[in-house]
Amino acid sequence: MKSWAWLVLLVGLMTLVWVALEVRARSLEGRWSEFVEKWESKGEAFGVEANLPPALPDLQEFAAHPWIHAIATGDRASLAQLAKMNPESVEGYEAWQSSAGEDGVLPTMPEDLAERVRIHGEEFQTDLAAFEEALGRPGYRVLVTKPSNSVANFLWVNKLAVVSKLLDALAHAAIARDDSAAFSRFTVMQLKAGEKLRGTNSLIGLVVGAGFESSAYTALGSIPASRKWPNTEMEKWIAALDFRKRPPADEFAAALRAERGLYLEMIATLEKSPAVRISVSRLLQIQRRYFAQSKLALCEELQEAILSHAGKLLTSIDPARWKRFGDDMAARKNEATAEEFGHAIFYITRGIFEALALQEIDRAVIRAKLEDELRIPPR
Repeated sequence: MKSWAWLVLLVGLMTLVWVALEVRARSLEGRWSEFVEKWESKGEAFGVEANLPPALPDLQEFAAHPWIHAIATGDRASLAQLAKMNPESVEGYEAWQSSAGEDGVLPTMPEDLAERVRIHGEEFQTDLAAFEEALGRPGYRVLVTKPSNSVANFLWVNKLAVVSKLLDALAHAAIARDDSAAFSRFTVMQLKAGEKLRGTNSLIGLVVGAGFESSAYTALGSIPASRKWPNTEMEKWIAALDFRKRPPADEFAAALRAERGLYLEMIATLEKSPAVRISVSRLLQIQRRYFAQSKLALCEELQEAILSHAGKLLTSIDPARWKRFGDDMAARKNEATAEEFGHAIFYITRGIFEALALQEIDRAVIRAKLEDELRIPPR
């Protein structure tokens, strides 16, 4: 009888533990469902697709352009050609590039280096023309497969950074060669690419697009005062500075929403992976609790502190609130593993918004410089 009593007691304890774990899992799952339902009723969208620019017919989409699409889908020949664009292979280029002053201004290229860069660029004129054509399309989508189910749909954008390097080298070579028309073409392309990529509502597009713009600002700031080019060229540059209308605070809010959708997609994929579930725990209730807790950590505070105010959705980031939010996250210690996992997005994105705000100062400085040279009254 004693053995049976102990067995009954053990089974009872196991049942209580199971019930407690089940209650905890259901509680967190219920919180997650209620959270999503509450905010979706207010117009919030937690998926990737809903937070991207509206789809246009393929003939109007930037990423559907054959040249871009080949890169996005990993065409080997296209990627090999892209890799060859890098001007760092040109003799003397890296040494010249490292000679920038403390203000970031680069010295005028030596004539022999400028000629080598020009010759290097000749090999890619067809590619640059295709890129320029793609930039002229009105669409801003980055997705190249449907439905969106992988971050690979976004990561390809980073491959375009080498195009910016080539355009930057060619722009500086044009300064050395006193070729204002070529300089304008390459610099305007940089600014158009910045506007296009920053308009994709993707974090990687925001970062890579800002890189294109930064290169253009450096090139514009590196034109020697002695170089007197036609006012019509400067007017092109000023107009190009206005390609991007949306302020960083709006861009970052949109990118955060899309990035959140990607992260939720990743969590959903991990939930279906037997290996990942087992690494969390062999108990189903603990697995369910872990993933629900991760999703809540990812979304709850971000929604309340940054993406909404007083229950109303925001389409712009408040810099002061974002700083307080980031500082609070950075100060946290000993969080539950699931919460640490959910909060990873904050550490990935930290510093980007601040860098974009600083870059706006560079944009304003360049605009003021050009307008002063043209004697245009400041805005």
